[in-house]
Amino acid sequence: MTTPGLWTASYGEIGATLRALEKAGVTTQDLKQIRIDPNTAKQVFLAIRAIPGAEITIEVEIDWDLSFEEMIATAHFDRVDGDITEKNFPKPDGKSGIEKVSCVILSAYGRVMDVQGVQQDVHARPDLKGSADLFVGLAFANKEPARQWKFPISLLGSLRRAGFSGTYVPVISSTDDRRNLDLHCSAYNVPGHHRVAAVSK
Repeated sequence: MTTPGLWTASYGEIGATLRALEKAGVTTQDLKQIRIDPNTAKQVFLAIRAIPGAEITIEVEIDWDLSFEEMIATAHFDRVDGDITEKNFPKPDGKSGIEKVSCVILSAYGRVMDVQGVQQDVHARPDLKGSADLFVGLAFANKEPARQWKFPISLLGSLRRAGFSGTYVPVISSTDDRRNLDLHCSAYNVPGHHRVAAVSK
């Protein structure tokens, strides 16, 4: 064992968890850091919460004949950021009818990543077209509302730059019992516990 005494079988679920951590190389010093630093404990929690499911691929349909407001309404969010408007996120010109898209929810990076780096990773994959935009995200939210409870989903295909105040990214998330469509000020970074939506080829 890497750290003798870290776990005890009689501790039940806690003991089993500590044993698993021990096998992964976690030390007593690592556990001490989690206890004394609330931010570290929070990051550990967020990382664990993002693990289940790995990548998810969902076939969604975008109805381009709906107005922007109708697209938002069909996703049934409890709260939508006031700056997520058609003016700030215009629909692509020439789109009409129903478009079928494969929406891929990538697993969390587990560390803070700059937006450009994440987008480069997405474009480097031969099976992906690129980062999903707000409209793919709305179609995903409409079809799979329960998928959003476990992790925030960044829609990097719809970045909005606002002067010197940073870059804003639409994010599907939840707080308590409310489903939200937020604008996350990325400062050119994606938090480690966020997942990223992409579109497959």
